[in-house]
Formats: sequence, C-alpha cells, structure tokens
Amino acid sequence: MSVLLEAHDISISFGGIRAVQNLSFQIQRGEVLGLIGPNGAGKSTCINLITGVYMPDTGYITFDGTRMTEKHTIRERVHLGMGRTFQTPRPFGNMTVYDNVFTIALQQNSFAEAHAKTKEILEITDLAGNANMISAKLPIEMRKWLDLARILANNPKFIMMDEVMAGLNPNEMESSFQLIERLNQAGITILFIEHVMHAVVRVCSRVLVINEGKFLAEGEPREVLNRPEVVEAYIGGKRK
Repeated sequence: MSVLLEAHDISISFGGIRAVQNLSFQIQRGEVLGLIGPNGAGKSTCINLITGVYMPDTGYITFDGTRMTEKHTIRERVHLGMGRTFQTPRPFGNMTVYDNVFTIALQQNSFAEAHAKTKEILEITDLAGNANMISAKLPIEMRKWLDLARILANNPKFIMMDEVMAGLNPNEMESSFQLIERLNQAGITILFIEHVMHAVVRVCSRVLVINEGKFLAEGEPREVLNRPEVVEAYIGGKRK
C-alpha cells in the first residue's frame, strides 16, 4: 500500500495549552486506522487539523501527494477526497433522507446522474427503505448512516469517522461494522476514532494511540491495547 495521508511533526497550541505536540504518523491507502486515546488526548484536534478547521503552528500534512496549506480550505479538501462524520450527526433535519443525499450529489452531477448516484448510495448504506422519511425522525444509528451517505455523495477517498459507535446497541453496532467493511472494500481509506475498544479491534488493521497530544504507541490493535503504557494512559495507573 502507498501512503495516502501523512502528518509531519504537527503541533498546535490554544492559549498556551499544547493540544497536539510534534505528532507524526502515516495512513496507508486502503487501510482502516484506529486513532485512540483517553478523553482530552487530542484526537478531535487532529481531525480538525486534517480537515482544515485549524492550521498547525508547526509541521504540515500531506494528502494524496499534496501538501496542505491555508489555500486548501475545508471545501477544497472535500473536493480533494476528504470526508468526516461528527459525534452528533448533522443531517438536514427537515428534509427527507433522499433529499439529504441528492442535494449534495447534484452539486457535481446532472439531475439524472445525481438521482442515480443517490439511489446507489442509499442502497449501499441500507437507507433505501427510508428514502422518503424526514431525516429528523430516523433512529440514531440511521442518522449516523445518513451522515456517511452524504459524505459518499462527494466521492471521498478518505473518511474520518468520529465515534460512530457511540450510543448504539450490539445489533446496531454489527450493522455499522458491516457498512464500514463494505466502504473499505470499495476502496475508501478510513480513520476510525473510537472509545469502544471491541469496535476498534473488529474494524481496524492498525491503531495509533495518542495521549496529551503526543504519540504514545502504534501497531496491531490487540497487542497495542495490552501495552502497559496504553493501559496506564487510559486508567491512570500501571497494570499489574
């Protein structure tokens, strides 16, 4: 696999607090990389640096061979192939499921192409049966799938999934695992930010652990989660 995204020694501070400190990592094209760490570790800040919400104070990020600069706005990065979900889904609540996706697909396609693309995406995300439902009435797991469906309308190469398993029951998680696996098998690279560790083990081929904005560990999920320094970071005490 080749490198799709690379962070080079990135740092950012807010009011003297160093949220991310000299962090470097790579994401391989086609992999599912888990980004984990305790609350306040800097995971959301990393996503915001990648997506262009923030620019790093030092260091830089490359995506698909292009070095990201201030000219690469959030919108421009979407056009380059980035997408992200949010911890709280953000669909257009007063619109149908179909219209939520179609509105985005129409920005880059003809009416007929956008219609066909929307139907395809709703099939992939198991939302076709709810196409005419007002999105605000969807249960939480389907609102999360709709977040993904809207991202797919922009033809992403890379999706950052921010705690998509939060609030789901075991059956809903299983359906979500299968959706993530389908998207990855279709060639989409995924950065999986999650606190549900059995989900991380299930879907990720590799994990990156950060703590206090700094690199802590990296490797195969089960092995990394049993390292003493990772256990200590999560529970605040050394493993016996």
